[in-house]
Amino acid sequence: MLVRMLGRHSAVTAFQELHFVEELWLPAVDTTLGIAGTLAALADRLLHNQFAWYHDRFEPGRFEEQAYAAVRGLVAPIRATTVSEAVLRTVCVDAGTSVAVEQTPRSVLHLQELLDAVPDSRAVVTPAGQLTFLHRDRSSSGRRCCSRRTSKW
Repeated sequence: MLVRMLGRHSAVTAFQELHFVEELWLPAVDTTLGIAGTLAALADRLLHNQFAWYHDRFEPGRFEEQAYAAVRGLVAPIRATTVSEAVLRTVCVDAGTSVAVEQTPRSVLHLQELLDAVPDSRAVVTPAGQLTFLHRDRSSSGRRCCSRRTSKW
């Protein structure tokens, strides 16, 4: 529901559940990707999940042109999170927006790893009954786990 509300803003592209974490990326085995075909295959799957996830069977290569466009120009080292970020950015640019909001519920189980892997990202977590914003808390001693601030909307 929150993604639908945020998606009404003209700067936001509301994504489907991309199921990137655990299905396409495991933080514990995050390795560098190097073959253009591998990068495009991951991008192709993410684009399929966005545009045809529940409607059509996955057909490798269906979004190949968009996938190659998304990963073209990525600079090494390239990780799966880099490809995911590039896909989100490409879809936003094509839609004329600047903010991507993705809604896979299980991503919260790897929230710290996602925030570490994509430092410019933010997370909105909605426990029952209130909005809670998670933000990065940095100190001179390094990164700490996310801290909570309850919104005053």
